[in-house]
Amino acid sequence: MIYILDNKFQKIQTEISKKYLYEAIHTKQKEDDIETFDGAAHKRYGEFLKDRNRIIIPQNGSYREFIITRTEQEDDTINFECNASYLELLKTARPIPPKKLDNVTLQEAIDFALQGTVFEPGLIEYHGEKDVTWTDYNSPYDVIKIICTAFKVKFSSRIEVGKHKVETRYIDMTKPEPLFYGKEVVRGKDLQGLVRSEDMSEVVTALFCLGPQDENGNRKTTMVYDNDAQDRWGLESDYIWDVYEPETENENMTLDRLTTLGKMELNKRNNSVVSYEITQLNLEHTHPHEHIEFGARIRIKDPDFSPPLYAESEVITHTRDLLNPSNSTYVIGDIQEQSVWKLKQRFSFIFTEVNRKLADNFNNMNTIVQLTDEKLEIYERKVIRSDTPPLNPINDMYWSDTSNPNAAILKRYFNGQWIDVKEEERNQIGGLTREITMYHSLVTSFENLSIQHQKISQEVLEVSNSEYLVDNALKLDVSTKMTSLGNIFNLIDNKLKGISENTASIVYMTDIILLFNTYKSKMQALYNTLETAKVAINERLSTLQKQFTEEKFNDAMKRVADTFGIQQDEQGRFIGPPETVAQMIDALKTETQEEMSTLLKRSEYETDKEGFVERLDAADSE
Repeated sequence: MIYILDNKFQKIQTEISKKYLYEAIHTKQKEDDIETFDGAAHKRYGEFLKDRNRIIIPQNGSYREFIITRTEQEDDTINFECNASYLELLKTARPIPPKKLDNVTLQEAIDFALQGTVFEPGLIEYHGEKDVTWTDYNSPYDVIKIICTAFKVKFSSRIEVGKHKVETRYIDMTKPEPLFYGKEVVRGKDLQGLVRSEDMSEVVTALFCLGPQDENGNRKTTMVYDNDAQDRWGLESDYIWDVYEPETENENMTLDRLTTLGKMELNKRNNSVVSYEITQLNLEHTHPHEHIEFGARIRIKDPDFSPPLYAESEVITHTRDLLNPSNSTYVIGDIQEQSVWKLKQRFSFIFTEVNRKLADNFNNMNTIVQLTDEKLEIYERKVIRSDTPPLNPINDMYWSDTSNPNAAILKRYFNGQWIDVKEEERNQIGGLTREITMYHSLVTSFENLSIQHQKISQEVLEVSNSEYLVDNALKLDVSTKMTSLGNIFNLIDNKLKGISENTASIVYMTDIILLFNTYKSKMQALYNTLETAKVAINERLSTLQKQFTEEKFNDAMKRVADTFGIQQDEQGRFIGPPETVAQMIDALKTETQEEMSTLLKRSEYETDKEGFVERLDAADSE
């Protein structure tokens, strides 16, 4: 379970069995970069637990290495304390003299810092070129911290264990992005204890800012205040002061720049530091997905806390008991608390947005394809994809060999060779997670697309079957475009059915995304044709209604004219005395009051001297 390596040859000397191991506590703390291992074992291991020997412990399928720094024997028990080997070895390695590295990449900077140590550069992300400077003799550890600050990255250590020894020690340099793996600690499930700590000892409400000395030994000064923080923490008139000196070599710093830096620093120090310590039931041995990773983001739900706690935070301290995993404790920081009413408000907003998007006909499809494209662009940045090796590769470059599009292989370039990436490393850089994430995104997108397709199919059916769509060319155009759209839909469906989250490749799913884009453009074309067909239907209805109205009007005119003995010529005009025509008009209004009211509410006629009558206008007067 736990191995002891000798300090000189670094080979495994013995293994401490669980029977003789009484305590095994592994602690990792983000603040001050602390990682320790404290244990207690039977005295029979006393000859090995000495002389700064090494301890190897398991962690999540890999191993952590420690150096024994203190031992204490009490009766038959030996207590021992250890520090992480990377901290001990980097801090005690030969100091590095003052140096300025001009326009170096992160890889070049870490290569320089690790010279003469037992560590090798591991996974080094690219973050452009920077100038890195230190003016004193520093340990490799301190230089690495300076490099981390310059490139805004974090470093971590890992080892590879071979047969009876540590084969390689790596230093990785990556962007500090705490990831959420889906872990939620919930009261009633695995949350057992919750302690809230608030540290107000470092709070200040005003800063006296000192700039760097100029060539004459003079320094600019200014003062910055935070009245809101003063209302929370200070007395009515007495600010809580501290002195602030920016870390810079710029002798020509302006007063405005000094003031800006002072305000930025005050914003970091005008609030208390809140942290939570949680004790949770470890479910990892029965439910692997419940694993909590140091540095990851987790969610905490405790409605019984006062006030109820709903928060997302980063695990900044992890203490795990190797003998009894259920005793693990975590300290969380960088807490983003959410009040109950804000959560309900947010849920209500999301619920409304989901309903709105589900009811949308076309914009929803645009959103689906746009988001999928954006995700693909993000994923494409990390790995070069091609069917041939990239030109001019450098160490630790990743290449997805797509020569077989249905089974792309992820490889890493190192020392002149392209090496197949192991599953663990592929998961670390997102190689497997990326495919799974894209697969589920496409499946969800297709589910939404199916709803849209069903709606537009029903709409096409109603329009095509309308008896008022008499333009056969337009009807054929609607049918043709619907058939084309249906073919793309079926093609997407068949392609998704042909893969799973375990077999999906980026290249294959890229083809599906292109089909989504094709579907979007064809659906837009179909919508345009449908709108044209609807206009044609409405115009046909209007024409038929007008014909029906004119026919009714003419029939009524003829009946009334026959009653009054008025004749109608070949052009449809009525001939008779003006007085008789006037009486006919009044009778016509009465005759058509029900059927023709909309046309004859106001009717204007004109008679000439021979008694000819023509209808000039008919409109509403109300």
